[in-house]
Amino acid sequence: MASLVAVGALVYFGISSPSNYLPDKCIFSNNFGCSDYIMNSPNLAKVRLVNGIGQSIYNISATASLTSSGTTYACVVISSQWFTNDIRDVNCTLGGGTSWSAKSKAKVYITVIYRTDPAGYNQNAVGELYSTVQ
Repeated sequence: MASLVAVGALVYFGISSPSNYLPDKCIFSNNFGCSDYIMNSPNLAKVRLVNGIGQSIYNISATASLTSSGTTYACVVISSQWFTNDIRDVNCTLGGGTSWSAKSKAKVYITVIYRTDPAGYNQNAVGELYSTVQ
């Protein structure tokens, strides 16, 4: 019983937060691959994605949020066309008072919106970035 109280106290005061031991990860749907990522203090998330869809995509944009259904912030994607296996950076600055501390862990949800035909319908690839802030 005493050991449970001691562990609870350590977690409560942030001395041994379980989230500090979770590995960094970057996961995307729809055959997008993360080749690199970084989160910088106070509120910048960068992801380098590979188009693994098997065809070129068009009209690309992206948004980011702190929760899966929260306020979204526009990201910068420098490309109107993205060929198969090409790599592009998605840079997201989160507003709304977001301020991460260096060496803490943070999570961001990123949605890439694209079309497989320039005149077609929008498709979404949803991703999650969980990383140590630099």
